[in-house]
Amino acid sequence: MQRRFAVLTLLGAWLIAAGALSAGDSPKSGSTGFVWKDGDKVALIGGTVIEREQNYGQWEAALTRNIPAKNVIFRNLGWSGDTVWAESRGIFEPAERGYALLIDLVKEQKPSVLVFGYGQVEAIEGPARLPKFIEQYERMINDCKAGSAEGVRVILLGPMDLLQMPAPLPSVAGYNALIATYRQAIQEFAARIGATYVPLSMPTAGSAKELRLLTDNGQHLSSEGYARTASQLVSALTPGMAKELKTGDTESLLQLIRKKNELFFHRYRPQNVTYLFLFRKHEQGNNAVDIPKFDPLVKGLEEQIHAAVD
Repeated sequence: MQRRFAVLTLLGAWLIAAGALSAGDSPKSGSTGFVWKDGDKVALIGGTVIEREQNYGQWEAALTRNIPAKNVIFRNLGWSGDTVWAESRGIFEPAERGYALLIDLVKEQKPSVLVFGYGQVEAIEGPARLPKFIEQYERMINDCKAGSAEGVRVILLGPMDLLQMPAPLPSVAGYNALIATYRQAIQEFAARIGATYVPLSMPTAGSAKELRLLTDNGQHLSSEGYARTASQLVSALTPGMAKELKTGDTESLLQLIRKKNELFFHRYRPQNVTYLFLFRKHEQGNNAVDIPKFDPLVKGLEEQIHAAVD
């Protein structure tokens, strides 16, 4: 418990393109690399960098406009401060309960693409805990694959360094060295299991003002930070096709994506979860029947998103 809170206090706190194509599949990719299929359902799983993306939608918008497949949908299952042990997801219960809830959610969603973003929080434990991290990461991926659609593909995102903020904030060099160790291990792990590895790096800043524009604190990306890193995802996942990002009415698209993400968030993480599903459900559990009513609203917004980029 002490380790868990130390991690969350310090840190606040995308992917296995494996799988053969069955007959009749229509692969959509660049000259090499990750294969997209029309109608793919992408589950984004990880800590703060994943969860906060739903608030801004820059990664999702860039991928929606640029991946060579139609009607791809995204489900953000991120949880701030999360680790591969699901230490943040238990709410009032132990981490193993939070882990079980994540696996159940993946089974419910049946994604065809799994995007994982872990390693930045866990790196604080140092090299000694790295083997345990990789062992648990593999367990999580295998359990999520078991609950996903047939032929699910996996993507692993490399953890990003922290940006050095102005004094009096301390140097991040030591922590970034730990992140680099975990990043290298994740890349090697991805190669071993046949996953697609996506290296991510913080955008560079030419001034203190620009630095504050990119992140809230040197670690957590702002809307501008997500916008500037989106091209890294597109380039990695659409090789040979993403020299220039497609653009359009970006603000209207972002508004649709953010609204969709907000509704899905309330669908799987209602604010009154204690009364609907947990130890006080005997008081208002009858209202849980309303939660699935978010589904057609989410679907309607997804239809608008797809129409906006066709």
